[in-house]
Amino acid sequence: MKILDVLQKEAIISDLKAQDKKGILEELVAPIARITGVNHKDLVRVLMDREQLGSTGIGGGIGIPHGKLKQLESLALGFGLSRKGVDFESINMIYMSSIWGNVRWFKSRDLSQSTRKILRSTLS
Repeated sequence: MKILDVLQKEAIISDLKAQDKKGILEELVAPIARITGVNHKDLVRVLMDREQLGSTGIGGGIGIPHGKLKQLESLALGFGLSRKGVDFESINMIYMSSIWGNVRWFKSRDLSQSTRKILRSTLS
């Protein structure tokens, strides 16, 4: 599975406005909620619950908040870029959220390749 096959254009936010972690997550899941029909608050809750276990920041200005929600039948992705940066427990700038239901896996190699492609198209 390639992330660009799952990530819908409507779920890409090229200029996140939020100034804190919860705000970033609320902004990221808004299009996912519209696309999937899943309650916005449920999506934010599952991502915040995962953040409580430890930051999903992976370094280099990238955070990948993710979680599992039984109401979803497939992988749902959102991508956002914060041009100002946000305190995300020392991680800022680029965010991709993933929330899945009955999806078993996806390749981290695909994630890194897709992130580079999205960045090139977003920043150009």
